[in-house]
Amino acid sequence: ACAYGMAAWCYVRRKARGWMEEPIQESAEAVRLARKAVLLGEDDPIALCMGGYALALIAHEFDDAAVFMDRGLAVNPNLGRNWILSAWLRVWRGEPDLALEHAAHAMRLSPLDPSTYAMHGVMAYAHFLAGRYDMASLCAESSLRFNPTFLLATCVFAASNAVAGRLDLAQRAISRALEYDPDLCANNLRDLFRREEDFTIFARGLRNAGLPE
Repeated sequence: ACAYGMAAWCYVRRKARGWMEEPIQESAEAVRLARKAVLLGEDDPIALCMGGYALALIAHEFDDAAVFMDRGLAVNPNLGRNWILSAWLRVWRGEPDLALEHAAHAMRLSPLDPSTYAMHGVMAYAHFLAGRYDMASLCAESSLRFNPTFLLATCVFAASNAVAGRLDLAQRAISRALEYDPDLCANNLRDLFRREEDFTIFARGLRNAGLPE
């Protein structure tokens, strides 16, 4: 089960990095692997969380993913990585307070984690969803301190500052983002949000910062 979950995770990384060469076929294979992982891995926290995350990111099966990932956290509540992944799922589901709770738990479990940048990044998105744009900007800045090329943190930094009226900071951030990914546009980030109203505010901030539609 764990192997199926990690195989699905490989496709997750390919999608996140823009490396999929045949998106339809690769996405279908990712979903197949993820479903196999959660079917076989009822007591395997890695299979449940990796498989659930793949179902959320690729198949947009957010509710099923939450069930699987919650079970994985219950089976072993001491895996910091799983709490980070669950925090991102809560952002997608529009649950900012729960996302912050899970990210904070991950930090307590693994204060020197190599994925610290992802913890701060997900906190930035959670604060953005809650309308706390100054806190979102601060968390995004912390994330970029650990990983200056983390594109999602750069985008939420730009959107937060644009919505808060700090257009100079926002525009400089978008310029950096386009250096990393010249094909980046607002619609590429649509999958970050389940709720249309969340994406609308985010996309407006990015457009005001200078990101193409």
